[in-house]
Amino acid sequence: MNASDSVLEMIEENIREFIGLARELVRKRSDRFMMIKVKYPEELGIRIELIKEFRKNHSDMRNSINKLVNGLNADNSSFIKDIEYAYDAVKEIDSLNLSSEGARIWKMAEQTYRSRSVIVENNIIQLLKATLNTAHSSNEMFSMFEKFGFLSII
Repeated sequence: MNASDSVLEMIEENIREFIGLARELVRKRSDRFMMIKVKYPEELGIRIELIKEFRKNHSDMRNSINKLVNGLNADNSSFIKDIEYAYDAVKEIDSLNLSSEGARIWKMAEQTYRSRSVIVENNIIQLLKATLNTAHSSNEMFSMFEKFGFLSII
């Protein structure tokens, strides 16, 4: 269980506890039964799952860049800086703002991240093309494809 799941579980547990306490207080103070409902913020759980998936994908991309550049014995600092620059678009916003304005800001940040990460991907493609162009035979090309086959799952 990760931190986001434990936070959601804690919220649910506290809501159940609050409902129990509220019902007990109502029962003690009045003769009639009152229905007590607390709306669980489903949007919060959805947003947390979305952020979790987004961060996992970013981490996977970063790890793939490291693996690729290490396999090419190239300098990865520019690629890592570029992907971190892309992540800056979502890092500084209030990603748990569930208002319509917050949803709009999240979508804009996500689009900015995507557009910046496309630039990084295009640079990686150029690097791979240049590497393939240095191959002297088809066997060398196929060994490069085999070496970087992990990129097909990104």
